[in-house]
Amino acid sequence: MRRRFRLALGPSAAVALVLAASPAKAEDAVPSPALKSALQAYHDSLSKLRWVVSDDRMADLYDKALVFRDDKSVAADLATFFEAASDAQQEALKETLAGVTLPGAGPPGPDLGFFVPRASSKDKTPESREFFAILERLHPIDPKAAEKAKPVRGCSRLGDGSLTGVLKRLETPKVTEPVYRKVLLAERAPFVQEMTTATCLCGDRAAAQKEIKSWLEKHLDDPAKAQLEARVKDLESNPALRFRCTSPPP
Repeated sequence: MRRRFRLALGPSAAVALVLAASPAKAEDAVPSPALKSALQAYHDSLSKLRWVVSDDRMADLYDKALVFRDDKSVAADLATFFEAASDAQQEALKETLAGVTLPGAGPPGPDLGFFVPRASSKDKTPESREFFAILERLHPIDPKAAEKAKPVRGCSRLGDGSLTGVLKRLETPKVTEPVYRKVLLAERAPFVQEMTTATCLCGDRAAAQKEIKSWLEKHLDDPAKAQLEARVKDLESNPALRFRCTSPPP
């Protein structure tokens, strides 16, 4: 579905100042090659939305924004660059990364306050409405809902069913468009990572193993099957794991 209107964004020329191969002024910083590649990819995707906004292009932009959350190297490079950047570069970065939460402004990655309003159009297809509704439920922008969605403790929720509950919502059969599926697969990553790497668990060993085993029994082709199967064994024998703990070690 396509809608013809302009996004209220600043000039795309701002990207030139951010991506400059060498500093124009002594106080300017230079992004790393990895960060420069991520910035360029995001800028290119954003540029496509300036004149014609479509559901698939919005999803592609969201996918590009996830890099600044899920690629730890890029996220670290962005934080370093933003801190060293001149005032002019920081302003240019706000234009270049419209839709991405900048360092110090909140959790890294997509800014749902940017995406949700632009994705709430009456002329959307049933599939695109379902896709953006999933994202809004996953990352609520309402302050009260967002606060409620946060973990109440520093330990992992593995074992209480909430992590596989999220995975279940993300596998909705109503969403089949490749670009949407790609984003939903990427949104799984933090939850799978928590299931497979957390060392401080709120609950006990048996509950953690049961949640993973129950999921695998019903999802034989899960993309993270090997990791999850290894995790079941790890939960049994890893002495570094802490159960019924309230916070991870410093």
